[in-house]
Amino acid sequence: MNILSAIRNLAILSCTIVLLFSCAPKKRMIDATESTAKSSLVEAYEENILSYDQVEMVSDVNYSGEGMSLEFSAVFRMKSNEKIWGSFKKFGFEVARVLITNDSIFVLNRFQSSYMADDLSRLKSMSGVPLEFTDLEQILLGGSFWTDELVQVNDSTLTKIATVKNEVVEAKHIFGEEQLVRKSVIQSQSNGELTIEYGDYNSVDIASLAMIRDITAFRKNSVMKVRLKTTNFDLESVKSIPFEIPSNYTRQSF
Repeated sequence: MNILSAIRNLAILSCTIVLLFSCAPKKRMIDATESTAKSSLVEAYEENILSYDQVEMVSDVNYSGEGMSLEFSAVFRMKSNEKIWGSFKKFGFEVARVLITNDSIFVLNRFQSSYMADDLSRLKSMSGVPLEFTDLEQILLGGSFWTDELVQVNDSTLTKIATVKNEVVEAKHIFGEEQLVRKSVIQSQSNGELTIEYGDYNSVDIASLAMIRDITAFRKNSVMKVRLKTTNFDLESVKSIPFEIPSNYTRQSF
């Protein structure tokens, strides 16, 4: 049951990353139009975006939350701006399979022969930061997201502040020697925060991607931590994205 609870929470974390403010900001709080010239930090940040049609990556996943700490092996397959598919294994056996699209999420529970399915918009109450589906893709890849309308505040920090659904949201991008090392997205009124620490950069195609991402999500009184360590990328092979709900599986709610 602990394993399944962790997989469920990973799915919710995916929604947390994708959903809360899937619409565009209503009003910018900082006017960055004074100059069209890009700083070296902005240029370095924009270089860390992987353009792809389809990709497969193998990762080790470490999860902690709700008093438990677990490790999984995972295979992620993504079709750009369409689908994110994940297969999670423990002791060599698949324990869960996840499919996220622009408007839906599905989770198969292999241990209990059950599944969860919902419209992403219904899970907004579980979310905490202003990101979209394409942002989740880049987080899983270890690349840059939220790249527009950035303001450089010092030699190591880019920031973006916006009002979304009447709530002020601030994103800070912290650099070390022009390489992103930490990102913090803070939702002030509801005390929601997502931090991502980046490490072990490698070149993938023409992008520089972080092979290690330490993600911490704070929401109300809960803390969830996930470490993604990517061990292999495949941009060449076309992989299937198999997802079928067996007829004998029973439906559960998130």
